Amino acid sequence: LYHNLSASDYSFTSEAGEFNARFEIVFQDNSLSVDTPLLPSDGLTIVDMPDGSVKFKVGSAYTISRVEIIDLLGRSLYDLNGSHSEETYFLPQLSQSAYIAKVTLSNGQLVVKKAVKR
Repeated sequence: LYHNLSASDYSFTSEAGEFNARFEIVFQDNSLSVDTPLLPSDGLTIVDMPDGSVKFKVGSAYTISRVEIIDLLGRSLYDLNGSHSEETYFLPQLSQSAYIAKVTLSNGQLVVKKAVKR
């Protein structure tokens, strides 16, 4: 029996005596979990388009739900929403430099990739 102590208190009755192996503290219950497939690190492509747009693409099994563009000073420049496996955003404020793209997929996975704007 697993009981989440954060959700509510747990009470029980027992015979008198010492039972050293009665309880076990479990910090994560994996007995009923299902592994979600993860996108491999090279599964995200970022393409700098000639018109100032940037295209983000993942495999067709995934969808992009959010893209955050961060400069090398750690400032968040763009926070964009998405809903497809391929998203193109017009980003005219990006100058020629290196950036970090934090892409959140619909399965909750976060993919972080460095990209250079030319």
